[in-house]
Amino acid sequence: MTGKRGFFFKRGLLFALVFGFACSMGDKNKTNTTNEPGFANLAEGEGSFRALVYDDNNQYTLKDFSFFGHTTVGGVRRETDDSMTRFELSKIKELKVLKPHFDSKRFGDKEFLLAEVTASTGAVTSDLLVPKKLVICGIDEKSGLEKSWFLQKIDRIVMQGATPLVLPSIPSVLTNPKAVTATTAPTAPAPLTPARAIPTPDSQGKTKHTFRPAKPNKWDAFYQNNQMPKGDTQKVTPPEKRSIGGTFVAIVDAIIDFLRAIINGVFKLF
Repeated sequence: MTGKRGFFFKRGLLFALVFGFACSMGDKNKTNTTNEPGFANLAEGEGSFRALVYDDNNQYTLKDFSFFGHTTVGGVRRETDDSMTRFELSKIKELKVLKPHFDSKRFGDKEFLLAEVTASTGAVTSDLLVPKKLVICGIDEKSGLEKSWFLQKIDRIVMQGATPLVLPSIPSVLTNPKAVTATTAPTAPAPLTPARAIPTPDSQGKTKHTFRPAKPNKWDAFYQNNQMPKGDTQKVTPPEKRSIGGTFVAIVDAIIDFLRAIINGVFKLF
């Protein structure tokens, strides 16, 4: 019995050591996880905002800026009252971290930092208590890398409004100026020059302006007199083609008419 008891005692002790070591490793991993500001993508349905984050001497321009994936966050207190404040990125112009650690007398069981917030309306609130472990996230516009901080580790945040929309590039065929044929608008005819006033001196030596009508063009009268009236235009029929026999008969008729004219002329002489 003594041997069996010793065996079970050794196994129990070994199990306790292994269990304790596993628990300590788990607590260590959990501690490391909570001490690192994880990154969270912007949640679906949240608005995309652009912000400048100042960290010591560094400045980062972030898009899709959020409080760990969200554009609103609560849990903000004030030392002077028991009110609860909620941050909305659309209503914030600037956030400054005045003290990365603040010992609150009213809320001694919580860890806060002291912050100053300037609203979009211009109102400034400088006694806000914000949770120290609040995580801010965004994507660096220059590098495209995911960035995240604990709020207590930065100096200030300056909001830049909504993230500008990037339109897809237009195909070069449409933007190539050589492919576009330039079309010029039809030029309007030059207006007719009105009759100019010709200055003529009067009997008293004063200059007076007289208007002389334009002289009529003789060709205008000719065209008007010889213009065919509308509706009376006759259709000109082309001459009919004659055969060889018809042509010969026409020649004979012409000769006979010629001889007849000569004979008539001779008779008139007598």
